[in-house]
Amino acid sequence: MQKVALITFHRALNYGAALQTYATCKILRDMGYEVELIDVRIAERQNLIRRIATLLKKWRFARFRKRYYPKQTVRYHTMTEIRNNPPRADYYMVGSDQTWNPLITGEMAEAFFLDFGKQEIPRVALSVSFGNDEWPLSDKRVTTRLSKCVERFEAVSVRERSGLRICRDVFHREAVNTLDPTLLNVGYGELSGPLRPQGNIVSYRIAPDDGYYRFAARLREKTGKPLLLLGALKPVKGHRYVYPQRIERWVRAIAEADLVITDSFHGMVFSILYERPFVVFIGNPKRIGRIRTLLQHLGLENRLWTESEYDLERIIELGNTPIDYSRVKAKLQSLRSASLLFLQDSLNRTKGLEPER
Repeated sequence: MQKVALITFHRALNYGAALQTYATCKILRDMGYEVELIDVRIAERQNLIRRIATLLKKWRFARFRKRYYPKQTVRYHTMTEIRNNPPRADYYMVGSDQTWNPLITGEMAEAFFLDFGKQEIPRVALSVSFGNDEWPLSDKRVTTRLSKCVERFEAVSVRERSGLRICRDVFHREAVNTLDPTLLNVGYGELSGPLRPQGNIVSYRIAPDDGYYRFAARLREKTGKPLLLLGALKPVKGHRYVYPQRIERWVRAIAEADLVITDSFHGMVFSILYERPFVVFIGNPKRIGRIRTLLQHLGLENRLWTESEYDLERIIELGNTPIDYSRVKAKLQSLRSASLLFLQDSLNRTKGLEPER
């Protein structure tokens, strides 16, 4: 069995990051590959109060990783360490999230551009994201160095249409547009368990916005439906609140919702996978590209609320507007098939090296 060594944000305390890691590993294992996670971690800045508040979340995420993740390499702290003792594998792979955003990966950016290991080992970028609509670095020396890394890749796919332009204009490399790995699986029943409609509104908000929570309170009062907050670090008066949700419970909450309101890409993804009514708001305008791209692919552009004010009546009307999920499923299946074909072709077009023993 050939082995793929995968680098991604596998340790991030983020539901989307954990689920896309799980999804990527699941796809590769279903295809018959052994998977090993390359243990490079990007430190998250937290003050003392936040570190204490997230202790239970860290424990629950750690339990999920222990149960569902494949084995990991030794932990690499520096580029020198990973270059001196690179993972032994037939293929190196990076994806997805913002793995090609050097503002996040910092001193370990070259690791996420797979600048280690034997030259002959095939390298694949699966649905990588830059996290911004434009290349974020002004340092030409670093950009040139990373561009040389991209030259070594067997195949490159990106998650947003803006990423196609960045690859072409910055790295002088053609790429293709593929789905986020979470969308390559039809569902996640092994995580969610049996589903039962809850008759509530589920909110998953990442970007802080007091106006949003005032709107959410009005939405709850107007509809008469309970509103469940997912992922919020602190409670908001009047809303149902459980912190931190287990990852499995996060999936189930969205899958059982009457309506999902979110500014999260993966909050939107799981709403689509489970065919839930949803409205997407703009959290960080610089990172809206991945949301726009997917909505455009699926003909769901109208589900994105782009206005700065929260117009309660119009948002309720949008949330109540039926989604033709039979049409969405057909488009999604076509995109899924094309993305899986890219992955299969990328791994099959070369046998790779036998890993060192």
